[in-house]
Amino acid sequence: MLHTTLELRAVSKQYGWKTALNQISLSFGPNESVAIYGKNGAGKTTLIKILALLMKPSAGDLFFEGQPIKKNRLVYQSRTGYLGHAVGLYGDLSAEENLLFFAAGYQLEQPDKRVKALLKQYGLYTCRHEKVRHLSRGQQQRLALARAIIHEPNLLLLDEPYTGLDLAAAAYLDAIIQSYRSGKGTIIISSHDPEAILPIANRCLLMAEGKIIRDEPVNADNLSVIQKQLHTALGQA
Repeated sequence: MLHTTLELRAVSKQYGWKTALNQISLSFGPNESVAIYGKNGAGKTTLIKILALLMKPSAGDLFFEGQPIKKNRLVYQSRTGYLGHAVGLYGDLSAEENLLFFAAGYQLEQPDKRVKALLKQYGLYTCRHEKVRHLSRGQQQRLALARAIIHEPNLLLLDEPYTGLDLAAAAYLDAIIQSYRSGKGTIIISSHDPEAILPIANRCLLMAEGKIIRDEPVNADNLSVIQKQLHTALGQA
């Protein structure tokens, strides 16, 4: 039996009268690649933000490796990476300065070496001294990907990561996802596209009205069936 890495117990989130999450109880084991689907407003982004500790639940608790996250927040954050809809970068700092800033926050032992390697790997070394606000959207996206994984997190949270990506950034993201699928850690991805994400997942969640209505493994035998069912559930042709 896999040791649970991350667990949610009866997690709910209210926005005034609206229930965004309704008594969600889930567990994620090590080296899982989890694809989360649902129509707009289903609760995907709220769930990811709560897992990233960017939002507090209205009720319920989160546990990491058996311990309450609220009692061990810094350890959890040091081992978690997050990429949301915004790039999460400082526009008046250069590409290199941004990565060095985040490397310092994670107290990396050799920040210069790690930053240099990522800038080269992501095709950003020649523009490393450019301020982020002067970079193209595609360059910013690649830098945001580098920022999310700079500390080599055990848990990677991606909220609709392919939305708006250029081809180069999408290729780098493919490589990141494959590295987690190959045993680097646990990755949780929200998406609208069964074709893009489901083939690299080994587990699929479907959300509706703040609840998990489907949770099942994904493999080569059931992939095409699940894709068709998701298209139907999401109202896609």
